[in-house]
Amino acid sequence: MDFNLRKMDEANKRMAEFLEKGYEAFGKNSHEVLQNLYAGFQRASWHATCALVTFEEFSEVCAEIRHEDYRAFQNIKHHIDYLKGYRTVLELFFDLIVKNLSSSQLDILKSKIRHASFKSAQGFMGAIATTGTTNRALVYALANLFYSSPYFTLTSAPFLKRSVNLLSFVELYGILQQRIQAANRLKLLDAEFYRLLYSARAEGFYLFLEPALKRYLGYGRPRNEQEVFMMLKDFLL
Repeated sequence: MDFNLRKMDEANKRMAEFLEKGYEAFGKNSHEVLQNLYAGFQRASWHATCALVTFEEFSEVCAEIRHEDYRAFQNIKHHIDYLKGYRTVLELFFDLIVKNLSSSQLDILKSKIRHASFKSAQGFMGAIATTGTTNRALVYALANLFYSSPYFTLTSAPFLKRSVNLLSFVELYGILQQRIQAANRLKLLDAEFYRLLYSARAEGFYLFLEPALKRYLGYGRPRNEQEVFMMLKDFLL
């Protein structure tokens, strides 16, 4: 069995090398593309292995792989608009961050943001004026701040503009693999936030926001209005 798995892995690497040459011919051999290609073939090989083996010890692993794929596709189906999926992650994140702040701390935070030099602070004040001063209004306004930031544009726009063809389909399956891996990392880092995303069928969208959010999850969560404000400065200035 181990010999067959090694042979399959070697075959997948050779296929990935073949596709790499195809991407080079079109000038697309970026590190990100090649990483996604390899991940796509890796996950496809797992499914192929599960279809071939009958050993009982693999049944649990194969069932988990199938469940992960099902959840990932359910994420995409539920949030057919990718931007809506990102918004869901952001709103749940900020809801988690501000839920333990007292009323006075929330007032101080709003005041700090209003007087800050954020480029999108005007949008923040507009959201507060439109939706009120409740926690929900604050969460919505904070999500809007991040949503309109250069960071969000840089991390999400390139993926959203990608065209799908025969080669990029394999790459997209690699991105699916990376979505699942990011969700698993989140489960270890901050189980509470993972459960919130899971309930909203949005854990698959965490991957694209992970670089910005991960340092503020788990033990890194802001504990008061000043720490929340400093986090916003990191995001927006």
